[in-house]
Amino acid sequence: MSILDSKRTETVLKVALALALFALVNLLAGRYFFRLDLTEEKRYSITPATKKYLQQLPDLVTVEVYLAGELPAHFKRMQKALLETLDEFNVYSHGKVVYQLIDPAAAGSAKSRAGFMQNLIKKGLQPTDVVLMEEGKRLQKRIFAGVMVNYGSRELAVQLFKGNTAAPPEVRINQSIEGIEYELINAIHQVTRDQRPLVALTTGHREADSVEMVSFKNLLREQYRLRELTPDRLADVHPDVLLLIQPREKFSEADKYY
Repeated sequence: MSILDSKRTETVLKVALALALFALVNLLAGRYFFRLDLTEEKRYSITPATKKYLQQLPDLVTVEVYLAGELPAHFKRMQKALLETLDEFNVYSHGKVVYQLIDPAAAGSAKSRAGFMQNLIKKGLQPTDVVLMEEGKRLQKRIFAGVMVNYGSRELAVQLFKGNTAAPPEVRINQSIEGIEYELINAIHQVTRDQRPLVALTTGHREADSVEMVSFKNLLREQYRLRELTPDRLADVHPDVLLLIQPREKFSEADKYY
């Protein structure tokens, strides 16, 4: 056999081997699911418990990501970590966790933007004011470092920018990134579980309505179904827990009956 024929045979064997390996990889990929984490920060390393829960999701979960648009570098890094985590959630849930990016600052007119942002605040997302440089000018922008998790008719706001408020922004960002997986899977668990206990807050008697109360209500919504009701409606609702928080007006005899 000539040298030329030997080289041709060697080339054919290499091509055949490569094709065989390619076919084997595809066969294994069809039968077994696995992910390789080659990133420096191990972003794909979500916990086995999270993977198991995602694999058992009964239906579609939609996550609205409001950390979008023009962002400072440290929030851009947080957004990247968030989207990578959601991509992994999508993979392990077999497509049952999907997300969409929504920039609150792009909501039409100034009035529309203000209304849209106010609605996010009422639902439990807290804004962060940041300064951006644009064409040499310092511009202030309000961003929402959080998401809204939707499952059927259920909706839950998830604040992702947390950490020690006294710490520098970079430190808080790092703390927040570390908590992304937990915050997301906890929210998904809350909205997908069969039934959450119903908590009723009485209204109509000048109950406490401070900033602390707003935060308290948002915390309740993370774990329970929350309804704010006047006493005459309690009989129709039958809450598991009834809260009367600092009413400044007396309850009538009729109210006590309910």
